[in-house]
Amino acid sequence: MSAPHWSLRGFEDALVRGPLPDGPLDPFGAWVQRWRIHRLRYAVEHMGVDEAGWLTLTRQPAPDGGFTLDVEQRLTLIRGAQLTRAAMRCAVDPLGTVQDWTVDTVTLDAAGDPEPLTHLTLRSPPGATPTCSSWSLMEAVQRIPEVGEQGLRFEMLEELVVRRPEQRLLFEGAAVWETGSGTRWLMGYRRVGVAAPPVFYWVDEDGRVLLVASVGRLLVAEEPT
Repeated sequence: MSAPHWSLRGFEDALVRGPLPDGPLDPFGAWVQRWRIHRLRYAVEHMGVDEAGWLTLTRQPAPDGGFTLDVEQRLTLIRGAQLTRAAMRCAVDPLGTVQDWTVDTVTLDAAGDPEPLTHLTLRSPPGATPTCSSWSLMEAVQRIPEVGEQGLRFEMLEELVVRRPEQRLLFEGAAVWETGSGTRWLMGYRRVGVAAPPVFYWVDEDGRVLLVASVGRLLVAEEPT
């Protein structure tokens, strides 16, 4: 963006790195999308941006009319990394409501081997109330027709672990992003709520989430490998 939206300030260098995905996307179909994760680095003399990992989402329509969403995320730690894999069964509603889920996480050492006693697996309990998740919401904003002046209200599980009550998804407006590969017109959505910082989702003309910005963290879309 020639004059970045305030949610993107500090990330200007990350916004111009590498080619961006291009071409049509069927938000209701099968797809694989990947984002590079960046973190702000705070220092006494200057502030910079570090690459901090990646996130891949894989969507597959299901015979019952819903869809499955598989997650693979790797976050760089001071020593090693945290690897998370998750599987969700979701409804095709405005929020991609999760019907049931499994999430598996492990901490890896500098050599890529699992650290002792760090492997954790969580599953949705039988009869659990369907809920939204931070990952399924990234799928949902690509096909939401509109959110209305009052927005959409919901509860959610951040990365299927931390409960976030009283959330709202609001329309943020339109913006222009000047990139190395041309101009992108973006539509923005903002998630706000109790016990959570605001999160901004920027969707391009093809219906693809290109940017997800929150406090000190930015996801930038890239071609899946």
